[in-house]
Amino acid sequence: IPTLSLGQCLALVLVGSLLVMAPSVSNDWVNFDDGQYVQQNPLVQELSLESVTQIFQTPEFMGNYHPLTLLSLATDYAIAGHNPTVYHLHNLLLHLLNTALVFFLVLKWREQVVLAALVALLFGIHPMHVESVAWISARKDGLYTVYFLLSVLSYLRFREGENRKWFWYGLSLLCFAAALMAKAMAV
Repeated sequence: IPTLSLGQCLALVLVGSLLVMAPSVSNDWVNFDDGQYVQQNPLVQELSLESVTQIFQTPEFMGNYHPLTLLSLATDYAIAGHNPTVYHLHNLLLHLLNTALVFFLVLKWREQVVLAALVALLFGIHPMHVESVAWISARKDGLYTVYFLLSVLSYLRFREGENRKWFWYGLSLLCFAAALMAKAMAV
């Protein structure tokens, strides 16, 4: 049995996850929250300094304070308007990034490439993640997970006590704050 390198294992995990989740890119808008989050939301329909300031100053939107999520949707709106494909593609890319981050997190904990690949593949193809990939309004899940996992990885690097130890601690706090601004679930 040929052994695979770390890069090859990660590539297989990402391709497997992509094959499972890619059909979501052709989805349309969901008649639940997508209209309120994007289609009728003046906060995301203009990307300017004033609108970005307003996004961060709005105390809550639909019961949540998640300015990074709204900023992310505003960026997609600036690119694609009411075309849902770009929004779905963005969600898919966030999910693939999260899958890679899970791979590296497990690898850091166990230093076993095959175990890291299996765990990341389960994360990448698990049906529980379909909602955050296929539903535009669930952007907050994929976005906060990116920042949360980056925070954990940065904190672990801080704990190793290598060079620039306090840089990693600061980055961990910064990523955690970003996770909170994407979705309060990061707490």
